[in-house]
Amino acid sequence: MSQERAAIEAALLLPPGRELDAAVAEHVLGWRWTEVIYDPGRWQLVHPNGVGRLWEIGTENRYPRPQDLSYFGPLLSTDLADAEPLIDLCEITSLQRPESGMPWEAHLPFNGKWICESGDTMPHAICRCALRWALARLEAGDEH
Repeated sequence: MSQERAAIEAALLLPPGRELDAAVAEHVLGWRWTEVIYDPGRWQLVHPNGVGRLWEIGTENRYPRPQDLSYFGPLLSTDLADAEPLIDLCEITSLQRPESGMPWEAHLPFNGKWICESGDTMPHAICRCALRWALARLEAGDEH
């Protein structure tokens, strides 16, 4: 099993929060880890255009858990406005909550099959579905 696949599968188990946000930013949105220039040995998750930073971690713990959940970045798993771009990117076609008190569900078609994930909130379901989409693309050999 590849390291990226293992990281995505672990992220699918995370509750809403900054660690899940970072996993989605990395594996779905293409944010990349870069070494901190002013502090060698530390890494930060950076937006592809170099503007946004999500958090830093030490090199010895790059996977699976960050040490410092600071910095700026979208609140993908807790804020619907921040999670909405994932709907278009991953082509999520359905968001629903079958009954009050039930988990939210997100659905998208991929290679003739449906990817379905649930979450405690709509943004959480969107993030989990987006991660499952990234995993399906990885398994299909589709670059993103």
